[in-house]
Parts: sequence; structure tokens; C-alpha cells
Amino acid sequence: MADIEIKPLSPSSDIRASLSEMMIEAVAHGGSVSFMHPLPPEVANAFWEKSLAAAARGERIVLGAFDGDQLVGTVTLVLDLALNQPHRAEIVKMMTRISHRGQGVAKALLHAAEREAAWAFQGVTTDPALASEPLLLLDVGGGSTEFIVGQAEQKRFSASFPLGTVRLLEQLPHSDPPKPAELAACREWIKAFLQKEVRPQLEPALENMLQTVSKTNGRRRLRLVGTGGTATILA
Repeated sequence: MADIEIKPLSPSSDIRASLSEMMIEAVAHGGSVSFMHPLPPEVANAFWEKSLAAAARGERIVLGAFDGDQLVGTVTLVLDLALNQPHRAEIVKMMTRISHRGQGVAKALLHAAEREAAWAFQGVTTDPALASEPLLLLDVGGGSTEFIVGQAEQKRFSASFPLGTVRLLEQLPHSDPPKPAELAACREWIKAFLQKEVRPQLEPALENMLQTVSKTNGRRRLRLVGTGGTATILA
């Protein structure tokens, strides 16, 4: 990967223009970022003007990936969510310039955003109903999904996997709307990924947590908590 620098973006006209170009390019190449092709430049500019203004108010964090002076990627961490979800943040609008795809830019952006959102588990446990519960937290994002096992603000296990809604849309061919066979293929791909990549790491952590819980209260039970837009929709 090139020497990429990740940093928060300022609401300057040059940054806004670069972000708009990137979004127009992403939409033109099938990117799922809530806009349709062709994306008018004035629409893209208005979106980023509003988004960067929200960042200046502390309602979100807009990160940029720079290759020298060139802005080559971006991701947004939305903080201004529902009043009953003060612990949550949502990762949206992850994009990489076509010229820099396949070089680890998106991965670096996601890691930076996840560091910004590392307090999600601590936030969940501020809910009195969950404060002392043994938890498996599933944080589903656009480019990755994080699995966290813990109790009372103490993480016992945490791992992030490249499994997200946007990533699946880009990786698996599909119609609009998806056909039954395409949905079935997606489910099989996810099942295989969970079995091969997630289970070997998560299963031992769950078993250790269940043993600890069983010794404490005689019950082998964890509560599953989903965060992120995907989990909210599914619920």
C-alpha cells in the first residue's frame, strides 16, 4: 500500500470538490452510496457541504485518506443518532478512488473509523438493562462487522471481519432487485465465511465466557445485541 495518511476532513471548498468527484466516480461505477447514476455535481456538492457542516458541529466524523496531497478515499462516522442510541455510531459513505482500489485504502479507513468508534461496547453497557449482562455484541457496518464478547464494560474478545453490506453488494453480482438465486448465493457465501473465518476465533471466546457465566449464576447464556443500521433494519 502507498504511504496513506488518514485524517479528519475540513469543510473547505477544495475538500468538498474532491469528495464530490469521488462520489460521482463511485456512483458511475455501481457504488451503493444512496445516489443513482448519473449524479449531478451540484447534488454531490450539496451533500458534502451538509455533511462537512455536520462534522464541524460534532455530529459526525468525516475521515479522508490522502496519497500525498491527493484525497483518494473517505469514510463517515455518524454520531448524531436516535436519542435512545447514544452509545452508537454508524459507518457510512466509504469510498475509494478507482485509481487506488486494491491497495488497502478502504481497510485503513475502516480501521481508523473503528478506532474512533471503539467506545461502542462501553456505550451499550451504560444501558441499565445491559450493564451487568454477559453480551455478544454484533456491530454490522458497510465494510466490516465487529464481534465483541464481554460483560460490565470489560471486553473479553473483539475482532473485526471484512463482512459488510456494501462489501457484499460490490463483491457479489446481483440484479436490482436481487433474484432469489442471487440471494441464496449471498446467504451461502456468508454462511461459508462465518464458518471458515469467524467461528474459529469466536467460538472459543464464547465458550470461555459461558463457562465464566455458568460458575457465577449457573446459567450458560449470553445476550445478543446488534448495533448499526443493518441490525436496526433486520430488527
